[in-house]
Amino acid sequence: MSRADGSAIISGDHSIVLADKEDNLSIPSSEPGFIGHMERFGSQMERFGGHMGSELAGLPLQSFDPFSIFGMVRKKWYQGDNVCTEREVVEEEDVPERINVNNNGFGVFQMNMQISQCRDEENSHECTTSITEGGVKKTIILKYFCCHGHKREQGKPGCVEVDMKPLEDTVRDLGGLEFLILLDENNMLDKLKSNMTVFVPTNDAIEDFHRDLVELNSIDSDKDTVYNIDDGLQSRRKKRDLTITEAPRLQDIILAHMTKGFVSATDMEDEALVETEAAENGKIRMNVYNTYPQKVIMANCAKIISRNNFATNGIVHMVDKVIVPAKHTVGQIISQDLGFEQFAEALDKSGLMSQLSEEGQFTVFAPSDVAMDKLDNNIKERLMSGNGCAADILKNHILPNVICSGIIEGKAKTNNLLDKYVTMDRDDEGNVLVDGIKLKMKDIVGTNGVIHVIEDVLVPESARTAMDALKTRSMDTMMELFESAGLTDAVSDMSNMTIFLPTEKALAELPETFIEELKSDSQKLKEFLMYHVATPKKCKCEFENNMMLPTEMGNQKIRVNTYGSSLMFGDRFKVSTAQCARIVNLDDEVCGGMIHTVDKVLIPPTGDIKEVITNGGKYSKFLELLEFSGLTEELETEAGNTLLVPTDSAFDKIDEETASKLKEDKEFAQKVVRKHLLKEVLCCSGIQRNNLLFNNSRKRSSSGDLVAVRRSNSGHLYADKSEISKCDMMATNGVVHQIESLLATSAVTNNAQERIDTFTNIFNFNPFKLF
Repeated sequence: MSRADGSAIISGDHSIVLADKEDNLSIPSSEPGFIGHMERFGSQMERFGGHMGSELAGLPLQSFDPFSIFGMVRKKWYQGDNVCTEREVVEEEDVPERINVNNNGFGVFQMNMQISQCRDEENSHECTTSITEGGVKKTIILKYFCCHGHKREQGKPGCVEVDMKPLEDTVRDLGGLEFLILLDENNMLDKLKSNMTVFVPTNDAIEDFHRDLVELNSIDSDKDTVYNIDDGLQSRRKKRDLTITEAPRLQDIILAHMTKGFVSATDMEDEALVETEAAENGKIRMNVYNTYPQKVIMANCAKIISRNNFATNGIVHMVDKVIVPAKHTVGQIISQDLGFEQFAEALDKSGLMSQLSEEGQFTVFAPSDVAMDKLDNNIKERLMSGNGCAADILKNHILPNVICSGIIEGKAKTNNLLDKYVTMDRDDEGNVLVDGIKLKMKDIVGTNGVIHVIEDVLVPESARTAMDALKTRSMDTMMELFESAGLTDAVSDMSNMTIFLPTEKALAELPETFIEELKSDSQKLKEFLMYHVATPKKCKCEFENNMMLPTEMGNQKIRVNTYGSSLMFGDRFKVSTAQCARIVNLDDEVCGGMIHTVDKVLIPPTGDIKEVITNGGKYSKFLELLEFSGLTEELETEAGNTLLVPTDSAFDKIDEETASKLKEDKEFAQKVVRKHLLKEVLCCSGIQRNNLLFNNSRKRSSSGDLVAVRRSNSGHLYADKSEISKCDMMATNGVVHQIESLLATSAVTNNAQERIDTFTNIFNFNPFKLF
């Protein structure tokens, strides 16, 4: 889980210090050179921090000891007496071979690496070391812990001996009297004479357990069976409404708190199943959460609140609730419970029930039938059908890991099966919430996970229809147009689509006659709307410059362009366009597709660049120049280009000598035409202001000259010194912008000067001016 919004849940070790070279690990060192020097530097730094005064001994960075620089060196606690060690290689894999030449022609070398992360617990010190050598990666865990019968004393090296008593006396001293009484009433006290690890519920936990049994009236003394005391998957049901299952007997519940041998907290691993003394299916699931500063350990979602209390014949761990051994998978629990018939049916139809009935580790936020009945009819029908986005709704309720409610203290995030974040929180009253919805019942443990009961369905945005999204955004005009065209159901049922949705402001800027004309001609209206719907489904992360997306309107396509780089500043200065309409809101996921909001209505192009300027009516003189130059074919190619087309009035501004030369000198005419043709599709939204460091305004024209296409501080657009007076006339092979004067062209290009220009194209300032 992410700790971005609060406490960490599953976020790795945080008490990280440099690896200790004195840990006697048999780890090959890095090759000499810079890395080797850095390792020696790190080793010296750790020695510098290894011997802090005893007053800092309890801190996570206690190994940092500045006094070591004065020769006052003291052993770390885990280098003292009565400390046991355990070394384990937990992972070994081959690292993919690196190709030795990159795209820039530079060689890529492979180095040996060693990275260590260490953390201190109350009575243990653990270091995880990842080693990459010769293309092989190994992960080694080295644990130091107090040997049985010993504990750590702050400020002193090693571990000191503990005054140990038999298990029964140890449990009594820890306040486990109610547990001892429970053992005595069931003739099980003799169990504590064996070598045993015992999870002892607190007195309050046992009182709560008794209260639940009484309120549920769940013990049938005549048949010696127990009704499903699953903490009420239907809260406080009457006896006749309970689901009768093969729930554990009281004796098995008690025996599930005991396991043979000595199992310390150091031995407990995440998702490990521990055999207990229970007769059948008596395993309990251990969950270890890497919280800071100390790991939290759960046994069947019962939190260990006091660990490693040593006895002469075992170890005692205190837990905050009674451990009920799981006998069924979470899938079986949901399918057999009367209160989840609709949720179980939806899981069956989507194929997810079989997954929840297999081995694994799941957390299920199970909505009751009451929650399902609250759903909007359309959403409920889709959910119960098992088709379309039903799986999205169901997967939004399932996590691929086990999250017990007791681990939630503040806000925390984790991913669900949709690979989307789910936020869990605990409010001021102690209630646990998931995405703002209260958990009515918590911690119903199955053999492969845990169930939390909720009374509202978690509907993700990806399960909304496109029409639902329009309603949410109050896009009334588009809703009206889709309804007029009779396309609401068709669009809602589509899949693998990308919709470019114009804003209400963009629609309001259209002439009223245009909208009325569309409404009066259903075929034109359908074509207009379906041109905004493309395939396949594309998110912003998949956008590429000059990407062409087929639309639902015949052979017409939408050109997607991207401008700016996310390398240094992220997406802050990155611009994406569709048919040169700026995309102002990206990635609104709906059922079957993705919606991107654009600031202009998308109009299909009427032809290629040549046809666009021919139909424009104001560019006859440029067309004459184009015919004389013989370059008409260059404007009809499929490659994406930008034409900066001067108006007829622009030609009136040139001097007579230049005008005469344009009509007589074909080579010069070609150079002028090509100066106005950029070898890329540059939309007006992609023209950016220059910043302090980078000048990205210079674009290469077809003639080889550079044209400075820029946005002024006041927002005006220019190509060199000519103002761009009309933007984004789309063509099938690019875009046309209107300019008010011809671009000047030089007769000769100085190669040396061009190289300098290329350099200053990157930086606004010229460093050579300093000299």
